[in-house]
Amino acid sequence: MSSAERASDPALVVLDTSALRDVRERIRAAGPSDCDAFVVVDLGDRGLSATVVDAESGVRVGERTDSDLAPRMLDRAIVDHLTATGRVARPESDEWADELLGLVTGLRGTLVTAEGAFAMGAEHVGLVRVSRSDLVVALHPYLMTAAALWQSVVSECARTVGALVFL
Repeated sequence: MSSAERASDPALVVLDTSALRDVRERIRAAGPSDCDAFVVVDLGDRGLSATVVDAESGVRVGERTDSDLAPRMLDRAIVDHLTATGRVARPESDEWADELLGLVTGLRGTLVTAEGAFAMGAEHVGLVRVSRSDLVVALHPYLMTAAALWQSVVSECARTVGALVFL
């Protein structure tokens, strides 16, 4: 199947035209001169995917996924870290656990743009500060698994991969 035929199949197109143009501009600005393809790493409800994308057409040329690496599982790992380090008490009820998981989900989102954040639950969880370094420690094994995933899809691809794009 040619690139043109693949591009006409919407199931194979990873990025829409606007997003593809933005990624290409950012790659050019960063300076890689030899970039036939790039890897899109995406964490969603169905897990982690690493997709090699043709830089010209936006078509998928290779992909690997890990359905075990999903946001909810990562939030549980952060909760385990916070309880193991004594930052929060171990939940004693389902309501308590749900409150803590909800706080961690919000904190994870906040820590995308902040070095640290405070949170407090409505009933069970007292004031807690969480930093990006807490996430790195809590998620280290999963980060290594993610790195192995994108590296394996790159090694299986015959294209020169010049960048990683995290969604």
